[in-house]
Amino acid sequence: MFEHLKNLREIINVARCIDCKENAFLKHSVFTAYVWQLTYLLSQIGVEKNSRENIKILEWGCGVGFHGVVLRELGFTVISCDIPNALSTGQNFIVDDNMIIWLQHPYLLPFEDEKFDIVLSFGVLEHVEDEYSSITEISRVLKKDGLFYVTMLPALISYINQIGHLRGDYYHDRLYTIGSIQKLLSSAGLSVQKMRRAQLLPRSKFGRWFFWELIDRLLCIPFGWISTNYELVIKK
Repeated sequence: MFEHLKNLREIINVARCIDCKENAFLKHSVFTAYVWQLTYLLSQIGVEKNSRENIKILEWGCGVGFHGVVLRELGFTVISCDIPNALSTGQNFIVDDNMIIWLQHPYLLPFEDEKFDIVLSFGVLEHVEDEYSSITEISRVLKKDGLFYVTMLPALISYINQIGHLRGDYYHDRLYTIGSIQKLLSSAGLSVQKMRRAQLLPRSKFGRWFFWELIDRLLCIPFGWISTNYELVIKK
């Protein structure tokens, strides 16, 4: 617990400095969710500060670039990539876009085999054109025993996602069950090591207060089966 709180404090200190750039997207409550996710990631990596530069991370589908910026500031070696024109209205980069590798193929990655210790997917997998081919590529560039950390993967059994579909909101191209996740991963030689559910409360209704993220996480313990997203630690 102490180590987790120590990681949280370190990430908050870095993230708050980054947020001074007044990025509109990060004024949303997603900021606090990102901080909690990165805190959990650090607990799974479990390396000393002076060894972080030896950990190679691929930020797959980097979006505004928040996670990559924080992890670089923490000392990790990070490569960010995304497809051109990936950002939605109201979003803008917090990282120099010259630092992003722009992908020229729907799923093929321009990296050699087993290059990365960790691959990150924060709200990406459900949007890709070919999920099976994309997962195969992730497995290819991931080292043996490497980690694939997936968050914000939308769940089929979720009252928020189902209400969204009833209202005609199909922002997420696919919704997942535990069975469909395991089938997808096993096709590429990957397996789930840890799985959690997150976001029981509608995030758009709350500000960037860490209090609400904490309450949401606590509520997901008994009621996670109807929460919005999966968070997965996956191993090759």
